[in-house]
Amino acid sequence: MKYMLMLCCVITQLSFSQTNGKAENQEFLLWQYVGEWLNGDNINAKEVSKDPNTRILVTPKMDGVSFWVEVSQKKVNQWAVILTEMISYDANTNEIVALGTNPEAENFIGKGFFSSYDKLTMRDHDFKGDFVQEVRFHFEEDGRLLLTGDAPDDEYDWEGVFFKTKTHNKNFGIHLVSVDSEMRKDPLGTIDKIGKMGYSYVETHRYDNGKFYGLTPEQFHMVLEKNNLHLAGSMVFKDLDFDNPDQSMKWWDRCIEDHLKIKVSYLTTTNINLELLKQEDGLKRYASYFNKIGRKCNANGLKFLYHNHTDEFKKIGNQIIYDYLLDHTDPEVVYFQSDLFWMYTAKVDPVYYFEKYPSRFLSWHVKDIKELGASGKIDFKRLFSFASVAGLQYNTVEIENYDYPPLISARMASDYIRYKRFINNYD
Repeated sequence: MKYMLMLCCVITQLSFSQTNGKAENQEFLLWQYVGEWLNGDNINAKEVSKDPNTRILVTPKMDGVSFWVEVSQKKVNQWAVILTEMISYDANTNEIVALGTNPEAENFIGKGFFSSYDKLTMRDHDFKGDFVQEVRFHFEEDGRLLLTGDAPDDEYDWEGVFFKTKTHNKNFGIHLVSVDSEMRKDPLGTIDKIGKMGYSYVETHRYDNGKFYGLTPEQFHMVLEKNNLHLAGSMVFKDLDFDNPDQSMKWWDRCIEDHLKIKVSYLTTTNINLELLKQEDGLKRYASYFNKIGRKCNANGLKFLYHNHTDEFKKIGNQIIYDYLLDHTDPEVVYFQSDLFWMYTAKVDPVYYFEKYPSRFLSWHVKDIKELGASGKIDFKRLFSFASVAGLQYNTVEIENYDYPPLISARMASDYIRYKRFINNYD
C-alpha cells in the first residue's frame, strides 16, 4: 500500500486560472502532464538527480482525450513499472478522473480538479470506497513538479519533486515577444527557463542600437549557447524612408553586421506603414525595398523574410497587398513568415498561399487566440500537413495574449505542439 500511496501522487497533475475555486479549461491543463519526469534528490532540489530512481512517463491517447501514465522505479539499472493509470477529463462533471493499478492488483479511483493554473488536487479511493490519499500537484514554470501526499495514516505522508526532461527539435523555437515582460526584467533568468522547455532556438524582436535586450551580440550569443539555444531569427524594424531610401539601407548594413556576430540564420520584418499607402506606387517601392534587403542578406549568407498581420490582406486599388508583395519580390532572396493566427483573423486560408507560392514560407509563427491550442478554432494538424509544400524550416511559437503567466504559457505551448506531433524528428 505504501507504493500505491506514493505512486498515486506521481500520477495526477494539472492547473489553470481560478473561477469559483475551479480553474477554467480543466481539459486543456492536462497537457502539462505529458512527457517524461525524473525525480530530484530531495524536496528542495533544483535539478534532476544524477542517479534518478523514479520515472513518470505520460503519453497522450485518442489525440489528447486521455493520457496513459506509467510510474517506474529503477531496479538493477532497468526501469520496472510499479503503477499504471489512465487519466482523463470528464465533461459531465468538469473534473479530472483517474483509474489506476499496481502489480499487487490494488486499484484506485481518483477525482479532482485544478484550482489554479499551477495547482491540481486529486483525492484517491480504493474500490471498497475507502479514502487512500489526497495528492497535491504544484507545477512550476521551468518544468519542476512538486508533489505532496496526505494519507489517513501520517506514516504514509510523503513529498517529492520531479523534473520534466527536455526533448529538442532543431527547428522548433519561440518568438521572445511571448515572454517580453520577463525578458525586459530578467533576460538571463528567462533564457535559462526557456532553455528547459524543449525549444532549440529563439527569435527576438528587441534589437536596438546594436544590442539585444541590453546585451552585445557576443554576450547574447553566449547566454543562448549556455542554455543550449541559438538565435535562429530576429525580427527587426526599419521602415522605408521614402525621402531618403539610402539612409534606410545603411541601417540594414549595420543590422546585418551585428546579426552576423550572433550567427543568426534569418532576419524578418513587419513594419510597413500600410495605413499610409493609398496607391499601388507605394507597394511597388516597398517591393523594391524588400528586394534590395533580400539581396544584401543573401550576399551575407542570411535569409530575409516578411511577416504578415491582417492589413496585408486588404486591397489597394484592385491589388491584395500580400499577393502583390509575393508576386513582385524575388523568390530567390525574399521569403515570407506566415503568422497563422493573423491569417485566421483575416479569414484567409494559409494553405491557399502555401500551394500558390510553394517553398516561400520558410518560417511560421504558430499562434492561437491565447494559449496555443486552447481555443480549438485553428486546425493546426491540417496546416502542418502542408509544411513541406510551404517550405517550412522554422516552427516558431508565439503567444501574445494569456490566461496564464507567460512562462507557463510558453511551456504549455512546447508540450502541446510536441505531443500533438505536428513536427517530427526530435533529437
